[in-house]
Amino acid sequence: MKSVVLVQPSGGYWDRLQGTGLPLSTLQASVLAAQEYDLVLFDARLHRDWRARLAKLLVERQPMLVGTTVMLGPQLGEAMAINRMVKRLVPTARTAWGGTFPTIATELAMQAPDLDYLIVRDGEEALLGLARWIDAEGAGPGAGRPDVPNVRWRDASGALAGTFAAHPVDLETLPPLPYHLLELDAYARRFKGGGVVSLETSRGCVLDCTYCYNQTMSRRRWRRKSAGRIRADLADLARHFPKANVFVMDDNFFVDLERAASVGDELARAGRRWGTHGLTPIDVARFDAPYVAHLAETGCYELRVGLDNAAESNMARMNKRYDKAAVREANRVLAAHDILVQYALVFGFPGETDDDLRENLRFVLGMLDDNPRAALFMIAVLFPFPGTDVYERHTTPEWKAEWGLEQYARFQVNHPGRPWLTAERWKLLSRISLASLFVSEKRLSFAPGWSLLLEIVRRSYAPIARRRLERFSFGFAPELALANALLENAGRALWRLLRLGRAEAS
Repeated sequence: MKSVVLVQPSGGYWDRLQGTGLPLSTLQASVLAAQEYDLVLFDARLHRDWRARLAKLLVERQPMLVGTTVMLGPQLGEAMAINRMVKRLVPTARTAWGGTFPTIATELAMQAPDLDYLIVRDGEEALLGLARWIDAEGAGPGAGRPDVPNVRWRDASGALAGTFAAHPVDLETLPPLPYHLLELDAYARRFKGGGVVSLETSRGCVLDCTYCYNQTMSRRRWRRKSAGRIRADLADLARHFPKANVFVMDDNFFVDLERAASVGDELARAGRRWGTHGLTPIDVARFDAPYVAHLAETGCYELRVGLDNAAESNMARMNKRYDKAAVREANRVLAAHDILVQYALVFGFPGETDDDLRENLRFVLGMLDDNPRAALFMIAVLFPFPGTDVYERHTTPEWKAEWGLEQYARFQVNHPGRPWLTAERWKLLSRISLASLFVSEKRLSFAPGWSLLLEIVRRSYAPIARRRLERFSFGFAPELALANALLENAGRALWRLLRLGRAEAS
């Protein structure tokens, strides 16, 4: 049986902060190919010496195909290093990238050195089809090109080629996740006291927010698993992680409120407490007291809500309008239950004013005052992800040309570079973003040790951060300027380490 290797690269500083959760997207991509091929899932996040381990694996297995999941940021830098390693150690192997970055930035991703194919959108059927094609007739350099839906490549003229699947994959009919591919001992050590494991119950989002990757990734299609399928998934999960709670990683968990409540019922029957980040303010505005009480009864302990922006002018820019009064009332209802509600906002929209920022801060701080269990998770600064309306309308050809693979590989949350922001505006927004991290408790689901350390720091600075946000006082903020400088230097140091790793891999 021929071998396929899938690699989960590191997310850099974010992995260090959040800890190592299950490689859910890579597991999902493997479900069909694992039934036909000798498939190995290698999680680089588990090992400091991952390069040496991966090199040994490649030499031993001599895979016909090596696939890597890629998001923008440090994963992209590591993915390029992996490609180079594969071509050096197994010249006949084909390389493929899947995940969000190849899907939203297909043209750019295909410029990566030593890369043969991209798998875009759903990966399960595309990975199996690509493996079958290589197995039958595509092994070796200079081979022909596959006609497999959702697989892209460059033709002889250098143009992108390939077709797209007529229909998205049917989540209901996919096999169970192949947990046996994981280094279960390594994950078991992380979850031996319980911990939190990831679960997908639906995929995609019906909204058309101008700044969201789902404009390209899901094309506003939302697919859900049935209660029976979720029940089977939970039973399978229990065999491997019997004590862990569940964090639902759906893009938009509450599209159908009745269905979301039924999933909560299934989680409760399985004895799992649960949380999710798949929540929009449009959903929250529909919550009433009986519904919230039911969520609490099912064991819901955390909801992460993407408020994104509460200023009326920015709602139009986002293409995401919601009833602020209804959201605030639902927040008060949530206060009656032991559910941590973490709100996130996005600042830095083109045309945004200081009055817009002040309106947002008044609204979210008022929400924290109304609900002692509410928290401000963070205020991010809008970035123009490829494939989004913001990217197409508000970036210049010069900016797009400047942001190549090297730039995207250096991307981090506090990375400057929005083309419509002046240096002075960026300084203001980055200071607001940093101050927001200290205002209220953050629950980092996979890293209790980190959480304790960060909470000590947060509590010390929280009163100052709150006053700065309330008074919109960021002109003279030496402590925030210093912290931002440290973060930027840390980001540059991480990039140097990644470049060193790429050099070693070559």
